[in-house]
Amino acid sequence: MPLPMTRLLLLVAIAATVVAMAAAGALTNATGQSQALDRAVPRSDGRLLVSEFGEHASTLFLVDPRYPAARQEFGRVPHAPGWELVGAVSPRGDAFAYLVLPPGAGDPAREMALILRTESEARFLASGFDIGGGLLWSRDGGSLFLRRSGEDDRPAQRIVQIDAGTGLETPRFQGRGSLGVYPVAKPPAGPLYIALIDPSGSALLAIGDDGRVQRTLKLSGSATRDWTLSPDGSQLAYTEQRGLQLTVRVTALASDPPTLASAAYRDDGLGEAQASGGSAAPVWHPDGSLSVGTFQHAAGGALHVAAARAPALDGQSRDGFALPVAWSEDGAHLALRAFSGSGPGAVGEEKTAVMGPDGRLHAIEGRFVSVFGWWYGTD
Repeated sequence: MPLPMTRLLLLVAIAATVVAMAAAGALTNATGQSQALDRAVPRSDGRLLVSEFGEHASTLFLVDPRYPAARQEFGRVPHAPGWELVGAVSPRGDAFAYLVLPPGAGDPAREMALILRTESEARFLASGFDIGGGLLWSRDGGSLFLRRSGEDDRPAQRIVQIDAGTGLETPRFQGRGSLGVYPVAKPPAGPLYIALIDPSGSALLAIGDDGRVQRTLKLSGSATRDWTLSPDGSQLAYTEQRGLQLTVRVTALASDPPTLASAAYRDDGLGEAQASGGSAAPVWHPDGSLSVGTFQHAAGGALHVAAARAPALDGQSRDGFALPVAWSEDGAHLALRAFSGSGPGAVGEEKTAVMGPDGRLHAIEGRFVSVFGWWYGTD
């Protein structure tokens, strides 16, 4: 099966940015973001919502993390040939939104549609989004943030806010001369955080409700990706990329200037793993600790996911490595991307998997399976 058009275009966009930043002495591979869940009483009845790509339609499944081999079909979404879905579950776990190019569409820049799905209905909200800009929920689940690029006489990338209830659109930020603008996080009582990548590197912008930049934090002189805000909103974790060298870093948002720290927890053995390889895909555990995937650049991979006060997978494997995607709300299960290769540049075959309290990985059936998040339905 050929690579889905969505992933192919993401790779093309990444390659174009790499060429542009290489001229300025940096490389990039910027992709979306993950989100931490913030609830007073964690629930344990969640199921993983995934999408399995098909050439003309993708199928949505709910996966019980205790029995990942048994999948419950949740619906099928027709789309233009070769285009998969990009989506995310609401932090409340009772709705999810996705971008889809409808069958017969001829202009992705104008016809890429945003759909909101609940247990009972699917609603069209708007169209004309850049699928490479990702899709972000506000942490209260009331709004969505997406990117528009190259519309009419406005070639700049723009971040817009879409009200999940009414579909009302509000402009939030326009990037001029940047290589990439990405929505990162929107706490209930705080600014909208946006990542800006240009030839000088990566910066985090805090955007107020009035559209003004309240603060700019320098994240790296290179490209960054996988930005994720801690559950208490005080720290930002992200992956820094310098060529094929990936390193997870954390910045305290209240610091002035911000302090960077490698996301290596010595008591979990990550320090030694990073010394001979790299780390990527930070995901916050509900308890506020950080999980990262590590790998070696030499032959053979390190299969290692670490989280304080949570099961640690630490198997030195010759045939793979794993990157975390999202913890369940109760912190008992972790969705992962498992690879048969040794690291960047040699990823091998990819599978989606889930890890339980026993620390073992269980693969989820299907090829080109994407994780939308943890689904809890209506209370």
